[in-house]
Amino acid sequence: MGKCLSRTRVFEWCKCFREGRARVENEPHDRRPRTSVTEPNSDCADALIHENRHITIKELGAMLSISVGSVEDTVKYHLHYRKVNARWVPRTLMDMNKMVCMQAASHLLHQFEDKGDAFLKSIVTTDEIAKTTMETLWKLKWNLLTHPLYSPDLAPSDFYLFRRLKSDLQGMRFVDNEAIIQTVQEWIRRKTTSLF
Repeated sequence: MGKCLSRTRVFEWCKCFREGRARVENEPHDRRPRTSVTEPNSDCADALIHENRHITIKELGAMLSISVGSVEDTVKYHLHYRKVNARWVPRTLMDMNKMVCMQAASHLLHQFEDKGDAFLKSIVTTDEIAKTTMETLWKLKWNLLTHPLYSPDLAPSDFYLFRRLKSDLQGMRFVDNEAIIQTVQEWIRRKTTSLF
């Protein structure tokens, strides 16, 4: 019912056809060309969203120097993103995304079958992995797991270190946060790489 033309609109179309109109498509007409919702702006917005999934429409508008309305059109109707838990995610996964998800899940399953509980203890889900953390992981030559798009990032777990750190620092008093940071950094430097 909602997709039917109103009675008035039907009469208008009948009049147009009686006057010689032969097509139902819009007639070509002159209009101002789009200047904000363009391919380069869409590409740039997509790159910025991939870089920071928490970015806001206002921030994108300021970075792209276009209006908030144009950014909203670009993000929602051209890139087909929507906000979920304050993060931009695509409305639906494309076939390629589904294939990557399937491959990642299959790889994770094989890892679990090979290593069992030891594999589960070696990962922790996080919201974000900082650039410096990634660089450190590459330097240490740790194996990074592929994972499905828009799932929390996976990283080697350091939870087992907390118990050891806690027992080594037990009874110590610190005057400020800098003293704590320095002590923890020294503690990490003294440990051998086999601990990690």
